[in-house]
Amino acid sequence: MHPQLRHARFNLIVFLIVLVPTVCTYLVLLLLHGPRIAFSSVGFLGLLFIWVFGSRFYRRKPGEPGVVMDERDQLIRDRANLLGWRVVWGYWCLICFVPYFCVAFAWGIEAIKDKGIPAGFYPLFYGGAFIVYYVTWSLAIVFSYREASQA
Repeated sequence: MHPQLRHARFNLIVFLIVLVPTVCTYLVLLLLHGPRIAFSSVGFLGLLFIWVFGSRFYRRKPGEPGVVMDERDQLIRDRANLLGWRVVWGYWCLICFVPYFCVAFAWGIEAIKDKGIPAGFYPLFYGGAFIVYYVTWSLAIVFSYREASQA
């Protein structure tokens, strides 16, 4: 298996392992204590720091012949990067522009000053973009190698 494919699978497995306790904890805390306390379950997303270790898949053992990535692998990586950034831009439009226009159309342009997104949410939106990019990149890599192996 190619190191890039192992890296993508590693990212998806870590994401699912972190997503399950996050969602379960959120639902339990929501039912027991309400939405304000349930929001603390987002702290489980900090376990995504494990993604840092994904670069270890690209290391060769000393004396091992061959290359880590050839032109085809770099083309797959570039296409996955492009798809990841496109989805992140869609995410930013959804997070930033849709609430702005909903408030503007529902309550008027003057209400935008009063009913904005709280500034404390912006770091979460930024972290969400990071998660969206890596999950999209990983899915694109997995599907690209699947299509390449069937051809």
